[in-house]
Amino acid sequence: ENQGQHGASPSLVTNITLFRQSATSRGTLSGDTHQACVYVSKGTTLRLDSCDIISAGEGVAATSTDCVVHVHASNIHSVLSSFLSGAGSSLTACRITAATSVVDESSSEGSSEDELDAMNPSGFAHLFAAVTALSGEVRIVNNRIVNGFAHGVVLFNSAHGQIHDNLIANNIGAGISVGASSTANITNTIVANNASVGIAMCGRGVISHSDIQGNMFNGIDVSQRYTTRDYFNAHEDEIDEDRDVEEEFSAFLLGVDEQYDVDSTSPVKHDSDVTISACVVHDNANDGVCVTGGAKVNLVNGCELFANAASDLAVDRGRVRWDRGLSIAGRRVDRFTNDDNDDENRVNTVRVLGSQSSVTPTLFGVLRSRSATSIVPPSVQRFAVSSA
Repeated sequence: ENQGQHGASPSLVTNITLFRQSATSRGTLSGDTHQACVYVSKGTTLRLDSCDIISAGEGVAATSTDCVVHVHASNIHSVLSSFLSGAGSSLTACRITAATSVVDESSSEGSSEDELDAMNPSGFAHLFAAVTALSGEVRIVNNRIVNGFAHGVVLFNSAHGQIHDNLIANNIGAGISVGASSTANITNTIVANNASVGIAMCGRGVISHSDIQGNMFNGIDVSQRYTTRDYFNAHEDEIDEDRDVEEEFSAFLLGVDEQYDVDSTSPVKHDSDVTISACVVHDNANDGVCVTGGAKVNLVNGCELFANAASDLAVDRGRVRWDRGLSIAGRRVDRFTNDDNDDENRVNTVRVLGSQSSVTPTLFGVLRSRSATSIVPPSVQRFAVSSA
C-alpha cells in the first residue's frame, strides 16, 4: 500500500471529522452524480484512518475508474450507503450505521412518476446497503455493520468479497447478499437479528466458522432462481406458497449484472457452488439453510443446524452434499430419509421437495480440504458512474 494505482503515493487522511450536511435521496447506484461525503476520484488511492464520517448522503464512494480507498478504524454514519467501492478497496475495523430503504418524499415533490423513473432507470434508487462492493476484490474485515435501515453488505457486478471477523446485525434488510455474478469468502462472522435473510447467496462462495442466528427469514438462502426474492419484507407469515417468494432484491442484483454485460456463459452466473463449513445456524424465523433453484451446496466440517422455525434444512430443486460431522436439531446425521416417521425427532427439521432435489453423503473428509480462500474471484466488470 506504499504506492497508488499509477505509482503516486496514496493520500492519507487521519483523525478528522468529515461532515456532509445535505444530499439528494438518489445516489450513485441510480445513475446520478455521487452524494458522498468522501469521493475518491479517477486514478486516486486514498486511506482514511481513525476518522468520523457523518453524511446526509453516501459516506465514502470510490466508483471511478482505477480508484482505491482503504478505510480503517473509522465510524461512518450515513443516510445512503456508507461504503461504496470497487476493486482493491478495503474496510477494516470500522463501525457502520447506514442506509435507508425509503425515498425522501420531499425530494421528489412536483415530479411525475415518469420523471422519477427517468432519473432512476434501474428503479432501485431507494434500495441501499450499508456496504456495497461494485466489482473486483474488496476486503471487509473486523467491522461492526449494525442498526442500518437497509441491507448490511451487498456484492454485485463481479465483485469478490473477503468478509472476515465482522458483526453484521440488526439491519432492516439482509445481512449479506451476494449477486449472481459475484463471489464471497465469509469467515468468522456473526450475522444476527437482521429483519430479513441472514446470508443470501445467488453467486458462489464459502461460508465458514460463522454464526447465523435470529434473522427474520432464512438463515442462509442459496438460490439460482431467475426470479426475485423480497429480502426487505419476506417474513414467515407473509409467504405465498402458490408462487416463488423471490421478488425484489435478487432482481436488482441480476438486473445490474445484466445491465453491465456480465458474460452470460459464465459458470459463476449459472451454477452455484457454495460450501458451508463449521457454521452454526440457529433460531432463524424460517429455514436454517434453504437451497433452491438448482443450487449446489456442501455442508461440511461439523455444521450445526437447530431451532429454526420452519425447518433446519430445506431443499427444493437443489443439491446438498454433507459429511458425517453435520448436526441437525442436536443430533449427528448418519443418513437422511424421506419418511419422517423413521425418526420422530427429525420431523419438520429437514424438508426435501421434488424429484429434482437431492441430499447425499460424501466420503468423510473429501471436502475438508476446501478452504475459505479457494473461491476464485470472477473477472472484473467495471461499474462506471459520473463524477460530476
